[in-house]
Amino acid sequence: MGNLHDWRDVQGVIKTVFQALCDVAHAQSHAVRELERRTGEMQEELYESLRRKADVSELRDARLQAEEEADSVLEGQRRSTSEVQALRNSLGELHAAMEKL
Repeated sequence: MGNLHDWRDVQGVIKTVFQALCDVAHAQSHAVRELERRTGEMQEELYESLRRKADVSELRDARLQAEEEADSVLEGQRRSTSEVQALRNSLGELHAAMEKL
């Protein structure tokens, strides 16, 4: 009978070991799912950041457009200054002509 009693103890030990192994497997499975969830969230954030990020060609095009607009404004100011000076000269000539009358 000693052998049968020993066998029952082994069965209990094996059951306990398998239960512990099962508990560890469940805990690790939960941890892996949580890690996958977090990784998925971070990946989505990364993709969203990359979608918002302007690429080099877009920045270059925007810079060139801004430079062209600035050049256009500067040219407009030069023409305006030239026209204002021409008007001043004309007014001066008109004023001088009126004084002669």
